[in-house]
This record gives sequence, C-alpha cells and structure tokens, in this order.
Amino acid sequence: MIRFIGSILVLGLTFYAGYYVGQRSLSDVTKTLGGFSREVMEKTMGFERTLRLRQAVLDAKGLVVQARGDAIDRNYGSAAKAVSDARDAVEKAIGIERSGDLAGKLKSLLTTLQAMQRDLESGKAVGRDRMDAAEKQLNEVLGP
Repeated sequence: MIRFIGSILVLGLTFYAGYYVGQRSLSDVTKTLGGFSREVMEKTMGFERTLRLRQAVLDAKGLVVQARGDAIDRNYGSAAKAVSDARDAVEKAIGIERSGDLAGKLKSLLTTLQAMQRDLESGKAVGRDRMDAAEKQLNEVLGP
C-alpha cells in the first residue's frame, strides 16, 4: 500500500514538473532553480556559522567552570591552563563573529579572561565573583 502511494506521489510530482517546465521557458526555470539553490546555500552557511560560534562559546564556558573548580581546589596551574584554553575558544568565536554587538561582548570577555589568567599564573587566588562574572558574560553571549 505504501509503495503504491509512493508511486502515485512520484508520478504526480513528475507530471507537475513537466507541466511547470512546459508553461515557462527553460531560462526562467533555470533562474528560479538557481535563486532557490543560492538561498539554500546562504541559509545553510549561516546556520553552520551560528553552530560553530555557539560551540566555541560552550567550550569556553565549560573551561571556565573547570577553572573555577581548580581554583577552589587551589590548583592554580591547572586553573590557569583552563582559562588559557577558554581564551583560545573565545578568540576562535571572535574569529567567527568579527563585528557586531556579540563581538564586543566577546572582546570584553577576552580581557576578563586575560586578567584572570595573569592572576592565576602569578599564584594569586581569583575570587569566585570574578569567575561567576565571566560565566555570566558567557551566558549573555549564548542568549536564551
């Protein structure tokens, strides 16, 4: 039964495509299909870019949480390494989002992470409030 319905559907679509091409010139059909393929490619590229940006920000957030745990355990070397990796992830996100409001938020977050890394590398304790502020900035970039 499903095979029969599928066959009818394919025949119907083939008939419609032939009718459509017959009513319009081949150049009109080519232009329509070309415009459609461009739209699909633009939407796909935008979707991929957004996914890569979100993934980089999520990686940075996970590393900041890891750094907070290491700092609580007074393991400043590991915390500094995690913050350094988070900085790399934020720089990757900045590379994806070069301009706009989101890029400004990411740049301010990058300066916050650089200051935290300097403090951790020098052996100073980074306050929980600074870690929370960095995580809050990352949540703002991620949005709802």
